[in-house]
Amino acid sequence: MSGTTKRRSSEKRKEKSRDAARNRRSQEAEIFSQLCNALPVPSNVQAQLDKSSVMRIAISHLKLAKIIEKANDEDEKTDHLWMKALEGFVIILSSDVDIIFVSESVAKYLGISQIDLIGQSLLEFLHPCDHDEIVDLLSHKTTNKKKSLFLRMKCTLTTKGRSVNLKSASYKVIRLSGEFKEFEMEETSDENKENNSQQYYIAVGEPIPHPSDIEIPLDGNTFLSKHNMDMTFTYCDERIEKLIGYDSENLEKESIYNYHHALDSENLEKCYKQLFSKGQVMTERYRFLARNGGYVWVITQATIIYNNRTHRPESVVCVHYVLSGVEEKNLILAGFQKEIKEDSMLKFFKPSTEDVFQPKSEINQEEMDMYMAPGMTNSMMADTAIDLTHLAPNAGDACIPLALPFAASPEPTTDENVKKAEDLFPSFKKEPDSFIACRGQDKPKSTGTTPVMSPGQPSPPTPEDYLTPFDPNDMDFMNTFFTDALPSNNNDTLEVRNIIFSLILG
Repeated sequence: MSGTTKRRSSEKRKEKSRDAARNRRSQEAEIFSQLCNALPVPSNVQAQLDKSSVMRIAISHLKLAKIIEKANDEDEKTDHLWMKALEGFVIILSSDVDIIFVSESVAKYLGISQIDLIGQSLLEFLHPCDHDEIVDLLSHKTTNKKKSLFLRMKCTLTTKGRSVNLKSASYKVIRLSGEFKEFEMEETSDENKENNSQQYYIAVGEPIPHPSDIEIPLDGNTFLSKHNMDMTFTYCDERIEKLIGYDSENLEKESIYNYHHALDSENLEKCYKQLFSKGQVMTERYRFLARNGGYVWVITQATIIYNNRTHRPESVVCVHYVLSGVEEKNLILAGFQKEIKEDSMLKFFKPSTEDVFQPKSEINQEEMDMYMAPGMTNSMMADTAIDLTHLAPNAGDACIPLALPFAASPEPTTDENVKKAEDLFPSFKKEPDSFIACRGQDKPKSTGTTPVMSPGQPSPPTPEDYLTPFDPNDMDFMNTFFTDALPSNNNDTLEVRNIIFSLILG
């Protein structure tokens, strides 16, 4: 009897325990059902949530409600359409690297739904090499300071638009840019206010488009460039000539590092390090040096292209967005700008020797007559005619003195006096016979035939055209001037002076 009684009492206790557990489960399910219905998620999504997902989303929703409440107290009003206008998604991270909120548009860029991300740790969706970077960023309290970084997040979308399992997902570079906000989660005393405050990182995630996904044709203020792995140009779009002034062909084998403003070198160095470590990068606005001086503001998106067979980096493709026109046009910031500036100045100011000493051009018959002496023909001048306007002085030529010693009084001209004058002044040679007629002497005999003058052709100049009228007053003035200018006690100088004076008077 005793054994049967004990058995019955044990079964009753088990039955009561099962009933109590059933009641607890039913109550728990009812609570979770009510909690799920209170969540701001679509009804079709609610049916797919398990208890852990409901708890995860509910906790994140409570934290988000506190953030929104504090943000409204600061009078930060936003339009409900601003999130749709973003070319990315909004994300809020806690100091523990938990995702408090992410917008629905994240599925468009990563292929992961909003429900699967909210309340999860961001580290579960990041590349292992980027964990330290995001933890270091969120561990420092820097309120109201803007920070940006590049992270490789898991993406389940393929190039063909299909979706794969999360375990087979690849990584996509996302640029997070935002600022830190600090909120007090509960009303506490001033002593505990610092310990109760919570810091959040509110950012916008922007994917960097692959060059193959960029729509063609590009905007008028955008140009493409291709580089080797050392960032030397191998190709550049022709639009750069219109925007910045460079010839695309002249940029080949030139390094892009030479065309950055020196003040932007530090920021660009960090960007290029991110490029070679993560595969993609988008710079902040920086100054790109213009061809003729000055600079333009540019934002660059760079992507590493991998070989399909070896899967090794092969080249870098950059998309440059020009944000402004050329500023500080007269400012020279690099050596190549100075050289180009000097070359452009030479186009307007050529050396004078290029204009003066030009090749001799052919002249017509009328111009030739002006160079010929009376009685000479074209055949006679063919070998001796010199165009003095195109004759350059040569080194070692004799110098002709400008102050000529003239005689105080005329003396008869003799062969001995003429020879003495030629020895002292080699530049004074005997006058050619063809010009003796200019001084009134007999005209030399012509050996050639007299050319026949055609009607209407101007007559050649006569010897009388070369005569200069003589004024006695000029003679007295010249005599007085040269007598005072030269020493009179030198007999040789006085004798030569008289010879030259007699030659001039004929």
